[in-house]
Amino acid sequence: LAAFLQDSGFNGLIGGLNAGLARAGFAAFTWPTDAATSAFSLFNACGILCMILGIGLSRRLADRFGKRDVFGGALFVSTLFLLAFYFFPPTA
Repeated sequence: LAAFLQDSGFNGLIGGLNAGLARAGFAAFTWPTDAATSAFSLFNACGILCMILGIGLSRRLADRFGKRDVFGGALFVSTLFLLAFYFFPPTA
């Protein structure tokens, strides 16, 4: 995971954000050093970004397809993603 975060440029992005916040007078942000905590943090960050995107699109989708159909579709997609965890071993 650490190599992926480094190779993808994610660590550079966090470093740049950290430097900008430090220049603005905020305390320095430090990314967790152990792989399990880093993965959990990245997983939660992606979930929050998807939630923000969904909130932004929900009104337009509900107006176009109806609230019930949008909710059912979102629930179905969410169920598929949760079922995907079945295929990952507990050690992953």
